[in-house]
Amino acid sequence: MIKFRPASDGKAKPGEKAPRQRLLRPIATDYDTNWHTLKFWRNAFLLYWIFSLGGHFLEILWVNRTMLVGLPPTNVLPLFVVAAPYGFGALAIIWCIYPLIKNNKANMWAVFALSCILGGVIEFCCAMVIIAFSPDHVNYYWNYSTRPFNILGQVCLGNCLAFGFAALPGAYWVFPIVNNAINYLDKKNSRPLTISTAVLFVVYMTIQVMVVSGNPPSKVFGLPRPYADPAGICVGKKKCPPEGYPRTDEWMRETKKLDAK
Repeated sequence: MIKFRPASDGKAKPGEKAPRQRLLRPIATDYDTNWHTLKFWRNAFLLYWIFSLGGHFLEILWVNRTMLVGLPPTNVLPLFVVAAPYGFGALAIIWCIYPLIKNNKANMWAVFALSCILGGVIEFCCAMVIIAFSPDHVNYYWNYSTRPFNILGQVCLGNCLAFGFAALPGAYWVFPIVNNAINYLDKKNSRPLTISTAVLFVVYMTIQVMVVSGNPPSKVFGLPRPYADPAGICVGKKKCPPEGYPRTDEWMRETKKLDAK
């Protein structure tokens, strides 16, 4: 069965102080750190893919949060996107920060601070790669030029803090649960899991090459691209998202002022 037991605080060696009590107690999990094995890289890709997709779903919820107060969403996003910054960010936390959590060498505040830094560095690096390989050398996916404390419009303080907050439940609970599920599947059906992951990897890389070359599958095969549009913004529109999207922070502030009046 998949494990959900909490991790212990560790045991003190003779003559040492008792280990400090955890402010957040992680779920116990066994993560194989032997990077020389196929299993390590198979699991790394699965974790990357799962957290990339999960991060995008969280972003969909975020851009639609304004509907709770009667405002239209700030953007209309595709339904299925494997957003690399979230996946790489998750792997960075798993490889660099989770060992500190597991060995009780970093409290939640240290985890938060380190995650903010790692999140900002990874998002900035992903932006530089996009700019380097895009035909127009422009990052069409995000632009934080209007936000305070931004660096070249590719990363901002607000997003770094958001990544830090999301990393706390992600590192302490979500990653262990996902990793325990992968370990469970590996014990029951190791070969089918490896084969299906290899197929997923080939399909994913093929799609990435097509997107970078300017010929995404939706364009090559004429497939409609589904969007998460609960407000019906794109209904009857030739283009999705339509003109005026994404909404800027300035638009949000002006809209709130009008509502206040």
